[in-house]
Amino acid sequence: MIPRPFEYHAPATLAEACALLEQGGAEAKVLAGGTDLLVSLKQEVFRPRQVVDVRALPELRGMTPLPEGGLRLGAALSLEEVISSPEVQTGFPLLVAAAAAVAAPTHQAMGTLGGNLLLDTRCWFYNQSRAQRTALGGECYKLEGDACFVAKGVRDCYAAYSGDTAAALLVLEASVRVADRSGSRTLPLADLYTGDGKTPFVLRAGEILEAVLLPPPLREFHGAYRKFRLRQALDYPLAGLAIGIRFRPGSTGCGEARLAFTAADTGRTATLLALHSGSLVGEGLFMVAVAALLSFHDSGTRLVASGLLIACKVLLMVALAPVMGVAGIALAASASSLLAGAYSVRVLGRRLPPEELRELLVFGGKVVLAGLFALALAMPLSELMTAWDGDSSFASDLLRLAAGGLAGTLAYLAALMTLDVEEAGTLLRRVRERLGGSWS
Repeated sequence: MIPRPFEYHAPATLAEACALLEQGGAEAKVLAGGTDLLVSLKQEVFRPRQVVDVRALPELRGMTPLPEGGLRLGAALSLEEVISSPEVQTGFPLLVAAAAAVAAPTHQAMGTLGGNLLLDTRCWFYNQSRAQRTALGGECYKLEGDACFVAKGVRDCYAAYSGDTAAALLVLEASVRVADRSGSRTLPLADLYTGDGKTPFVLRAGEILEAVLLPPPLREFHGAYRKFRLRQALDYPLAGLAIGIRFRPGSTGCGEARLAFTAADTGRTATLLALHSGSLVGEGLFMVAVAALLSFHDSGTRLVASGLLIACKVLLMVALAPVMGVAGIALAASASSLLAGAYSVRVLGRRLPPEELRELLVFGGKVVLAGLFALALAMPLSELMTAWDGDSSFASDLLRLAAGGLAGTLAYLAALMTLDVEEAGTLLRRVRERLGGSWS
């Protein structure tokens, strides 16, 4: 495959590069590492008239300490330079882990940090040669066509962002500096993305990503990046997750936890995750409270309590599903669980001393945190079914929700196994004794 002819420019200054891009508009593309652009040119995914090479611009290079203790990373730094930097390895190992997960070492040697952050959204139809796309039906929404050939029947573009480093940098609360020929502006990294598969970035014509700004490293902060892909090299993530946990100084208690995804549909996954998370918090409260309050009663009492919860969920689902679709089903599950959990905790609050209630809720918080982490790992997998079933109807949405829920439940149970069983048993036994019950 041979790209269409284009004009090649190698400006000497950042202002000159911005002027060329502003002049070219949508028909101008930035070349840095070229690991994605050159392939897309051959596939005729991009058909620019101008290509502006910015890799050698001094404003886009280098690593500079910031006055408050952070670090400025030039957008044209290669991923290999980021990975091998002692400053990044010491202060921001989470970024090193994410950058090292990109493709293969040869891609890391050429690909840039800015290029990975601005990786074009992808899908299994869009990222094919023009001949293949034509044979499969023509151009899609993202290429100014009039149909989506992956999620048929929809009026939106479901192409997903698949960069690895963005998830890590979001957890690290990084900012980015964007330049044009009149100056520059700084914005949180999260604000760089629109959530729209067709136009995924907020950059205007003539703007260039100049640098990434990392805040000072946090004390007692630990992070990890996990990437699900079919092969352990080369492949883009089918789902990626960065997690960061900050412990309270001088203790093993969790003071803050952050999660960020990549390669999942930004809007739908965020909505479903929020709804599932609400349900999970409610289920955690309900499980811990009911275990302490009702477990010493007979099985009939437990059956009635479970039946009431299920009935509440079903009624809410029936009421909300026709109005809100699959989101209504998830919202019904969340609301009913939260109500049941809140009521159970209220009942416990009348029967337990404050210290023991607090201890019980702390344990419940650990259960919920374990479940949230497991759910965060499992939820993007339901989005993979978009490509599997090729449909976006209510039925397929419900199928994806069920798949995510099943995967989340299994991962939740696996996460619960990591908790201290002896601690849980001792706590619940003491609570039951306080309430006048006994183990049965």
